Amino acid sequence: MKVSRQLLMVNFSLLLHLATTLDLFVDSTITQQNGNDYPTLKEAVQALYNPTTNILLENNNTITLKSNTIGTTQLLPKLNLNQAQGGISIIFENPPSELTALSDCALLPTLTVSSASNSVFSMTNLDYFFLQGVHIQIKADSASQRFVSMRNVTFDRFCMTSTKRPELFV
Repeated sequence: MKVSRQLLMVNFSLLLHLATTLDLFVDSTITQQNGNDYPTLKEAVQALYNPTTNILLENNNTITLKSNTIGTTQLLPKLNLNQAQGGISIIFENPPSELTALSDCALLPTLTVSSASNSVFSMTNLDYFFLQGVHIQIKADSASQRFVSMRNVTFDRFCMTSTKRPELFV
């Protein structure tokens, strides 16, 4: 009886974990949402949170940019999250193993952040923000990108360029 109660508790905790995870995909070959596939990063990110409360709908969120997003420019919504826990991972499904030259940035989808395009992120109190395999293009305008009281912010295999001074961080 005690063993079956423990197994029930383990099964319940696994179900709870599954229920608090959201996996979405960006597929540039489609024009509208199809299940968990979205045509743009902006639309996929908008599906992660309640815009009225600025809180994630699920604790653990992953958006995978499919390989057909190479050469596309992706935007964020005006993302302003204030969360007590959880986080977001945005990953490219096929990033190069290493980036050694500015020309390698063409092998990645581009994420443009700019106030002119309302592609801005401000995140507070998340457990994590993970970005992998994306070329971040920062437009030198009044866009305020910030992470406040974040437990873990990780950028992996990425490029970052600015309209003021192009640079590559690898």
